[in-house]
Formats: sequence, structure tokens, C-alpha cells
Amino acid sequence: MLLALILGALALASSFRSTASGKVVWTIINVSHGDRTGDAHLLQTPNGENWLIDTGFADLAEFMLLPYLQEKNIQHLDKLIVSHPHRNHYGGIHVLLNAGITIDDLYFDAPHPTPCANEDWAMGCDLEHVLNMQEYAVQFGVEVKSLEPNLILSTNQNENFSFQVLYRFDGNDTPVGITSINDTSAIMRMDVGEVSVLFPGDIGNQIGEHLSTEGENLDTDLLSIPHHGVSVSAPNSFFDRVSPEIGFVSGLHSLWESDRAERIKNYFDIKQIPVYVSDKYRAIRVEINDDDYKVNTE
Repeated sequence: MLLALILGALALASSFRSTASGKVVWTIINVSHGDRTGDAHLLQTPNGENWLIDTGFADLAEFMLLPYLQEKNIQHLDKLIVSHPHRNHYGGIHVLLNAGITIDDLYFDAPHPTPCANEDWAMGCDLEHVLNMQEYAVQFGVEVKSLEPNLILSTNQNENFSFQVLYRFDGNDTPVGITSINDTSAIMRMDVGEVSVLFPGDIGNQIGEHLSTEGENLDTDLLSIPHHGVSVSAPNSFFDRVSPEIGFVSGLHSLWESDRAERIKNYFDIKQIPVYVSDKYRAIRVEINDDDYKVNTE
């Protein structure tokens, strides 16, 4: 009986650390509801770390993101990465901290004052709110770091896994002049063996157009479609440059089917590229090995 309990415990421990074998699990946790959209991407790396890209709005993190992490027994995040300073991407940081989830490194850049001041809508850029959120995290012992271009975040010795910030512009001093805060999104690439994923945040037309002609290393197998799939995001030339096999929208299916997403949806339909939309599911789970991947939904 004792031996059976020990073996069962070992099997359970093995299942929780399954990514240590070289597999990466990318889970798109739905944090879109009602008429609001957000992002939350959980990455479980080959050396057993848990990373999170974005959190969604605070209240949606409270009743959608946090329960999911708790259900999966994720009590610690090695890295929390904020793609850009809009509340539907960072608003849940304090929710996670208050719930007892510990965070080692928080990659979270404060916005440049000029493009931030140009956003006077209700949930637009708020520099004071960002600085307060950073300070709140520091009080919990979290180290706040910057997402610099060319920064390599993968720190393990597993040669089949890499994660890199390809580009990040400050919205003020850019190749295309002053941009929106969405265009300050970090453009990040993950490689697992021969399989590649692009996380372009909420980039819009200005930076998207620039990268479509000047960007490098954008051609990837899997794409997190920017800005929740709406047509004010990157141009079709950007998608041509990426040339993905599958697209994933962190957002609302009703929005994806509406006029606001018509251009991008038509692009993927015409190219016959399948697209998964997060709010149709609780989560979309992508298991990535050296040379293949499998998509499941929860």
C-alpha cells in the first residue's frame, strides 16, 4: 500500500513537471467577457518554469485568470511579462499578488509621457496608474525589469527552447514618428525546436507596416493575432511577412465576426488559415515539441 502511494505521488509530481522533458505548453487563458477583451498567455517551459504574458483587466483576472491558475496549482510565476501598458494587459497584476501568487521577475515598462498623454479615453494610457502598479509589485518583493529589444529571456541550457524580444519601440522616438501606445507593444518570438510562435501584442498599422518591410525573424508557424483581431491592428502585409499556419485571437468571437474585424478575418479566411478565438473556450492549450505541435481546447 505504501509503495503504491509513493509511486502515485511520483507520477503526480512527474505530471506537474512534464514540460521539463523539452515540451513547451502555451495556454491562452480566456480573459475576454461581455464587451471587453484582454490577453493572458501561460507558458510552461522545458525546465519547469511558469511564465505569464499579460493578465487582462483586474476584474476579469479575478474571476477568469486567477481561478484557472489556482485550479492548475500554479502558485508561482518565474516571469510575468507585460506586452504594453494598457489595463487589459496589466490590470490583474495586483490581483495575482493579493491572492498569494509569487512572482520573481516582472517585465513591465512605463510608457513614454508623450504618446501616453495622447490617449484621453477612459481606459487609455495612465502613467500614474502604471507607476503605482510597479511600486505595488515591488512591495511584494518582485523585481521590475525592462523589455529591451534583442533581450533573450530563456535562461536554461535546453538548446531547443528560446524566447526573445525582437522589437519594442517607446512610441516617441521610432522609425515612424510618434505612435499609439499599442504600437509600443513588445514583439516577442518563441522557438521550440523547429516550431516558432510570434507574440506581437497589440501592434497597429504604423509599426505593423514598418515591420512588414523592415522586420526580421517574423516568419513563424503560430501567431497570436494582434490587438484582439480588430482591423485597426497590423496591416495584411504584416501577416504576409509572418505567414503563419494557425492564428489565435485573444478576444471575443462576436467581435471577430463583426465589421470591426472584417479585414483581418477575411485575410485568414482567404488564406485558409485556421483561427482559434479565446472566448469560445475557457482556454486554448498548445503543446509544442521539437518538430510538431498539438492544439486542444478546454
